[in-house]
Amino acid sequence: MAPTSSEILASAQPDPEFLEILKSTSPPPLPANVDIPTLRATSNKHKNEARDALGGPPQNLTERDIEIPVRDGSSILAYVYSPSDVVPGDELPIFLFFHGGGFCLGTRHDDMESNRILAVKAGIIIVCLDYRLAPEYPFPQAIHDGVDALQWIAQNPTQLHPSASPSAGLIIGGTSAGANIANGVVYLNRDLGSPAKVTGQFLGVGPLLPPPFVPDKYKDDYVSHEQNKHVTIPPEELARAFVAAYKPDPNSPIAVPAVHPSGHSGIPPTYFQVCGLDGLRDESIIYERILEHDNIPTRLDIIITFSRIIAIIAIIAIMKVSNRRKARDSGDVEARPNSEPSSPHYQSYSQPFAGRLGANQAYVVEGGTSEDDHLLHHAPDATPHMSFWELMDMRPIKNLDLWKAALIEGIGTLLFVYITIWVNISPDIAPAAPTQRFGSFDNAAFLGPLIGGMTNLIFITLFITSFGAISGAHFNPLITFATFCARLCSLPRLILYVAAQIGGGALAGLLVRASWGGRDFKVGGCWLFTDIVPPREIFVVELMSATLLLFLAFGVGLDPRQAKIIGPALGPFMVGLSVGTMSFASAFARYGYGGAGLNPARLCVSGTLDIANADAVDK
Repeated sequence: MAPTSSEILASAQPDPEFLEILKSTSPPPLPANVDIPTLRATSNKHKNEARDALGGPPQNLTERDIEIPVRDGSSILAYVYSPSDVVPGDELPIFLFFHGGGFCLGTRHDDMESNRILAVKAGIIIVCLDYRLAPEYPFPQAIHDGVDALQWIAQNPTQLHPSASPSAGLIIGGTSAGANIANGVVYLNRDLGSPAKVTGQFLGVGPLLPPPFVPDKYKDDYVSHEQNKHVTIPPEELARAFVAAYKPDPNSPIAVPAVHPSGHSGIPPTYFQVCGLDGLRDESIIYERILEHDNIPTRLDIIITFSRIIAIIAIIAIMKVSNRRKARDSGDVEARPNSEPSSPHYQSYSQPFAGRLGANQAYVVEGGTSEDDHLLHHAPDATPHMSFWELMDMRPIKNLDLWKAALIEGIGTLLFVYITIWVNISPDIAPAAPTQRFGSFDNAAFLGPLIGGMTNLIFITLFITSFGAISGAHFNPLITFATFCARLCSLPRLILYVAAQIGGGALAGLLVRASWGGRDFKVGGCWLFTDIVPPREIFVVELMSATLLLFLAFGVGLDPRQAKIIGPALGPFMVGLSVGTMSFASAFARYGYGGAGLNPARLCVSGTLDIANADAVDK
């Protein structure tokens, strides 16, 4: 829903925390008659010092310079951020980013911290372009550089990264003056009929619709220029100097694309980000209404009470809040040690875990921030890229959250094993003898596996959906051990989970015994006639069934390549379907064999049942 006029005006009320930041970060007043080259040199010096303090890229990110040829026969530099842990066969979107700086300042290394976070969190390739600056290269040189870079990237994506793919997404965006340039690139690319298809644009706190170009019906809505003139960064006199150096042509359709004479057909979905205290705030708000009127998909977020001086800080904060809100809405609320909740009503209760069944590694962290690194210190399997030493590190066993998750595994295993065993046993009526007759569906030899398969399908789906966000919903030592071997589960988690699962299975057996009495069973659950089937043959069938189950479960529930196809909603059902199908189909592998157990925790039931038919209940 678009913000109301009162909400827009209220967004400019200074926040006390912002005022404190402003006091500590505001630059000193500019001396009189500072020329742009001197200002650029000073700016670059401070930015270089800040970049040196930031340090090298995190271990899950690679960064490098590339050269991109442009129309005049020369080349320009670009800085590329690429996730280093990419599954072969994946296709990564590309984001062509234009830095801010009033068209006169800035380099390809600007916004490094936010670009690093975005590349890792979103899993995209970011290309930060060193477009040529005014006054040496006035309008439209920066836009031409951008279009040349866009078309080269679309034709040579693997020059950026082997997995870079425009078909997965080709986004253009920028902040401040970079947003203006990016907007011009999108429209010029469209006007040229370029085969490079832009799939989205991001326009952050940009000068997009100067007052002389505001359509008449929106003129009364443009109040931010006066409302915020005392806090706008840069000061008005410096902004005028930047525009004078850039020399935009007011008659060019790409100078102010918001009022492009050819309209907005063919423009991709557009995301605007504005700051409540910014003098340019209403330019984006009005432009968003223009696009919305022309049925262009848009989204606009207002960073309440802030100015562009901390726009990048706000961008990072919004990314974190957005990620947590997305996880909360999909049923996965992540616990972040030493981190603040995203709202006063938000209460975290679980850590991310790469080995969560049905999640396809959708809720993991990659590191690179102090918050993530702190979490990974206590839960290294929150990332799917553990080293051998991280896998074997026993220090996380002190983590209370891990013990809570193991307790949930024990409780879940107890409930799952008890329910599935009890449904399969169905006491009161003696079973029919196994038969070799084909086409007979009314005897224990068919009904037992059928009921067992359906029970697994229904209850595994239900239990993964219910418990998955907390523990990962293994409920099976076989799954836990397999995720450990795949380096998705740490050794401490393996030890605690398996112990809890075995304990849960044993308690389930005691519950079955307590509710059993002296009755017989009807359809036999998972049964075995050892006088017909030698144990060595059953071992082979169990081994084959367990191996196939693991391939199916990993393929549909843990393979990140399936995340976009299956995801956390359909994943639990697919895992349940895999187990149910295996338990049903394996019952017909050998006459006298009632189906694969597929879960070592169920074996504990036989060990705790003191009844004559214990062997017939479960192997």
